[in-house]
Amino acid sequence: MKTMIAISLAGAFGAYCRYLCSMWLGKITFKSLPLAILLINWSGSLAFGMVAGISAKYEIVVSKALTVGFLGAFTTFSTFSLEAVQLLTKKQYGVAIIYIILSIAGSIALFSAAYFGIKQS
Repeated sequence: MKTMIAISLAGAFGAYCRYLCSMWLGKITFKSLPLAILLINWSGSLAFGMVAGISAKYEIVVSKALTVGFLGAFTTFSTFSLEAVQLLTKKQYGVAIIYIILSIAGSIALFSAAYFGIKQS
């Protein structure tokens, strides 16, 4: 039960932090590309990779509150999906494709760099 409460509280805090970051970064665009959620997903993937790498390297159990709760709520592919569909409905196909590729490839690359960089160091 304690784990469920910790995940819930951390998730609420992660969602709140995502909201604040998206408001702070929301005005930053590059050729209609919605950078706020892209940067949030990238930074969350990097942080998750770091946590997973540290956990694997030092054989420690990472709190589910941090990974499932905070980082799970902080990153959001549901908002990414909404923004991608909005770009497509506005017929901004080039920007939509760039956004989709950057979001997916960037998140995987940053997670991998952090995870393997820490685990192998």
